[in-house]
Amino acid sequence: MRWSRNKYTVVIIPDASRPVQRIAVPSYLIPLCLTLVPILMIFLLTACLVLYRHFDNNADKLSRLQQKMNASSSRYEEILQDKDTSIDYLQTQIVGLTEQAAGIHEKLAEMDRLEGQVRELMGLPVGESDEVHASEWSDSALSLKESSLSDIGKGGVEIPATDEEFQQYLDSAKRKFQNLSPALSALEIRLENMQENVQLVQEKQKATPSIWPTDSRDITSKFGIRLDPFTHRARYHAGIDFSGDIGDPIYATADGTVIWSQRDGEEGNNIKIEHGDGLLTRYMHLSKRIAQVGDKVEKGDLIGLLGNTGRSTGPHLHYEVHLNGKQIDPMPYLPIIDDEGEDSP
Repeated sequence: MRWSRNKYTVVIIPDASRPVQRIAVPSYLIPLCLTLVPILMIFLLTACLVLYRHFDNNADKLSRLQQKMNASSSRYEEILQDKDTSIDYLQTQIVGLTEQAAGIHEKLAEMDRLEGQVRELMGLPVGESDEVHASEWSDSALSLKESSLSDIGKGGVEIPATDEEFQQYLDSAKRKFQNLSPALSALEIRLENMQENVQLVQEKQKATPSIWPTDSRDITSKFGIRLDPFTHRARYHAGIDFSGDIGDPIYATADGTVIWSQRDGEEGNNIKIEHGDGLLTRYMHLSKRIAQVGDKVEKGDLIGLLGNTGRSTGPHLHYEVHLNGKQIDPMPYLPIIDDEGEDSP
């Protein structure tokens, strides 16, 4: 550096192959530079400190954000895992419900068969049942049957169902449930109708003279033409005679209303019971009349005692059945006696 009164010359000597460079600096700038350089250094140092502090704060915030992101990511993974578990549980429940519905269908089919048998036994008309098509339930029903047989071996690779496959399963199950609902409704209607019909049949059975009028099963005179026990001439016998002892109980053979309870010379103490639908029963030669006119009696009620009153050769019950005003043979209405002497329907 060369000193001059007005300026300073700064000489820069590079390597030997390059020329020397000179920079002239006015003398009045030297004090200014000496003042500005420390200030500039302080400013730069302060700026570095501020930047460092800002960077440190940002780094701390970034660390906290990273922790929150990690926590959120873990929570999200847990939620996804719980969701997958819930979906798997719901799918399992849906399959179970579908198999149970298949079992309901099997029960419906069985109830249809039983309904037909009941109608046949009760003498009711057997109509067509509204069954769900068995083909729509065959796979599920088979699965249900298999699941109930714990002693049968099962196996195979566990392959999760895809969304598309399970959607197809849901669509199929939906159709099956939609078909099951009207079948249940139709069955309910048929059962209600059958209940009404059964009640009518039961009422008709109660009003049908279908039990023995006395404990005795010893028939001394049948229905139809016979020799009169007094005149020994061929005469029409309008009922059947049961032998017994005086005082043996006499029973109403069906539900009904007593319309006659009197004594006369030929029939002795006798009772008439009206059962409806043109049916009427008569009980003659009683030693005692218990049922009186207007009494409502039920099948098996005690209405009188066996006797020997009226035109009679000995203790017995003369029993008649009338249908629409005409005497008919009572025997077809009475239970059959088996080999052991017991009544059978």
